[in-house]
Amino acid sequence: MRARVALVVVLFAALSGCQQKPFKPYSSADGKFETIFPGEPKVTVTGAAGIVVKMYSVETWSKTYMVGWSDVPIPKWESESRTKSRLFDARDGALNAVNAKSNGTTKVITLDNRFPGIEFGGEASGKHVRARAYIVGHRLYQVLVVGNSPELMTNQDAEDFFNAFKVVDVEGLLPPGSSAALPPPPEMHAIESIAGRFLAKYPVKPKKFTHAIGENSFTGYVSESPEGTCSIGYVDLKIPGGESDAKIKERIDAARTAALADASATMTSEKEASVGSGRPGREFAATAGDKHLRARVFIVGARLYQLTVLGTESFAISKDATLFLDSFQLK
Repeated sequence: MRARVALVVVLFAALSGCQQKPFKPYSSADGKFETIFPGEPKVTVTGAAGIVVKMYSVETWSKTYMVGWSDVPIPKWESESRTKSRLFDARDGALNAVNAKSNGTTKVITLDNRFPGIEFGGEASGKHVRARAYIVGHRLYQVLVVGNSPELMTNQDAEDFFNAFKVVDVEGLLPPGSSAALPPPPEMHAIESIAGRFLAKYPVKPKKFTHAIGENSFTGYVSESPEGTCSIGYVDLKIPGGESDAKIKERIDAARTAALADASATMTSEKEASVGSGRPGREFAATAGDKHLRARVFIVGARLYQLTVLGTESFAISKDATLFLDSFQLK
């Protein structure tokens, strides 16, 4: 853990570099990667807990760009899920090391549609970080940008830097005879609810359910797995015709609050959402102990729909969970 967090600790030093130069290609033979940097990177080597971390960085007046790598002792018998969880360990350790607060942007990604990765961001002492981490065989890579404002994390220079990174000589990092290809995504199970008037796709075959939340009794479909649950429920409200937009917004806020209370969850982020031809709603995320919640609520006419994903963090932000939420359609 200590060796991995060193990558970010360096970046939270004062930004004191010069004006940014044009990006130029850069390759590292021992690092087995190619990328671009705005100048010749400074190369440093550190070590902790028996793990050597090699870092390449270029500082400008407003940003620091960095690529770091370390070889991790991953035992042959380690499960795929445990190997992937190392990415979350790297994120948590990096943010904790500098007392940084996550900005809620964590998402699961892949490198070359083949190797597991994670993207995350945070803020500490007025500085902002955006990072991607990948595991390629036995090697952990991190690609990071740190700057003085959140806008610098997503401007074109940052996007170009992140997208330029690629690993070369991949086979040299893999166990003999291993393809290290990601397993194919599980089959999504499509359902059509006649009574609910919606279509959706679940990662596991769903079953019908009823569940009371506050004064409302929801009916719908839920799928369950060891990692978490995906559910879509609906209930018809006593809404008089001609309600104002402000009143509908109040009902959506109340539905969100009731969903959080039902899961004993603390909200971490929210944003406006819509479904169909602009039917209003809300999307939000929350934590409930060691579980993570993603949810969307919509009001369509007098009907309230609630979509939820609840489980481990890796499950809640997985592509399968996102596909489930995005598959929801009105009939």
